[in-house]
Amino acid sequence: MIGAGIGGLTASIALSRAGYEVVVVERDDTPMPSDVEGAFEWDRRGAPQVRHTHGFPALIRVTLRDHFPDVLAALLDAGVREVSVLPPSVTPDVPDYERHAEDLQVLACRRTTLEWVLRTCALAESGVEFMTGHAVDGLVLRDGRAAGIRFDTDGVLDADVVVAASGRRCAAPAWFAEHGLEVVEEEHPTGTIYLSRWYRGADGPTGYLGGRRAGLGFVFAGADNGTYSATMAVPSDDGELRAHLMSHFDAAIRLFKEWGDRDGTPLNDVQTMGGLINRIRRYPRLPGFFAIGDSHTCTNPLYGRGSSLAVLQAVLVRDAIAGKLDYEEACAARVEPWYEMSLLADKPEAANLSGFDLQSMRRATASDDPEVAVLMTRMMSLLTTPTELFSDPALVARLQAAGEPKPKPPPAKLLTRDDFLRAGV
Repeated sequence: MIGAGIGGLTASIALSRAGYEVVVVERDDTPMPSDVEGAFEWDRRGAPQVRHTHGFPALIRVTLRDHFPDVLAALLDAGVREVSVLPPSVTPDVPDYERHAEDLQVLACRRTTLEWVLRTCALAESGVEFMTGHAVDGLVLRDGRAAGIRFDTDGVLDADVVVAASGRRCAAPAWFAEHGLEVVEEEHPTGTIYLSRWYRGADGPTGYLGGRRAGLGFVFAGADNGTYSATMAVPSDDGELRAHLMSHFDAAIRLFKEWGDRDGTPLNDVQTMGGLINRIRRYPRLPGFFAIGDSHTCTNPLYGRGSSLAVLQAVLVRDAIAGKLDYEEACAARVEPWYEMSLLADKPEAANLSGFDLQSMRRATASDDPEVAVLMTRMMSLLTTPTELFSDPALVARLQAAGEPKPKPPPAKLLTRDDFLRAGV
């Protein structure tokens, strides 16, 4: 297992419990923190994104609930909260109400807390061994299949199966090219840089609030143990605005009505992250090799899908090794639609599937029609793919009607770029 992030740790637990011996190879060699607050300060140079806002929609919770209930229980014991996203129109008299009410819950959690709990659970597995402080430099192939890895020190670790779970910087295409094999990549920059900050206080948001104003994407998210975060997505070519927001972040987020008058205590300096992409890699069929998480498919992190898809792929890898499914076919059906959705949602002027844009989807989740609301919420929660939802023409017509803008008075004032440049001055 190359990488000890969310996907690699979950896959290690899954494979160990299926009877396999797993060696987790992790480049970072830093001491394991003793608790979740220590985890927030964890030096993870290989994972610079850990202190940005992360969304954990219903898919990750349902996957943990159904396959790793003890891990979900450990998360709750560590202070993670389950927050319902059941639409108000879905009342107890709606068919399958209990199933929807149970499924449609998100995890309010810091990325660092999730990784700390997963690593604690993986360390407790008798079939999982960690090799930290080792970087992977290539694949070993024998008889036309993956048979191990080569370290940057030229040492070799033999294996029956290699799983690449080392994130978006994973060098797997170069490893394949060394053996004359091509990994076909499709990559699209998001055109944004993220600025994030964490706070602690009793006035944090309950769940996940997001949107776009004056060309800026924003997300405010409640998390565990009284913490919450704010993230802004700034155009990567607007250096003036980015520099101003770095210095006046707290004043700028107060311009969003969704932030209100929250005044929690900052837990860290403003964090930045660039180079954000949507990317999919189509690997040649190499027996004994699998890629999961961002090593396989990256989606714009503003939409909070990456961690859930990595956990899903961890289960798919387990089932593929057991011969229960074709891994790449399963990913094409259950992961790739979210890559396509991210591409479309990154262009506010573009139509999504069946004429939907992101705002019309949000309106449909608040529909007075409970069937429409619950189906759209299940899709936004990654429990149903867009392909599955939009395959019924009659249902599409109802969804489109629910997504139509409703008459409402114009806002008293629209936010502009200049408003943000004046924030805190």
